[in-house]
Amino acid sequence: MEVKGTTFEYRTPEEVRAWFYRAKARIAAREEEIRAMYKEEQRMKAERKHVYDLESV
Repeated sequence: MEVKGTTFEYRTPEEVRAWFYRAKARIAAREEEIRAMYKEEQRMKAERKHVYDLESV
């Protein structure tokens, strides 16, 4: 039984770099989204705390 070819497609170095750059961009975008959500959550907490402080006066 002879092997006629491989089951894997070999990528060129340019394709590999492009894949890594796209992955890096996806990760950076997700981190930015998470950072924005965290800032919004912190703003809402501060606002809620401010409302509670005013109610206790």
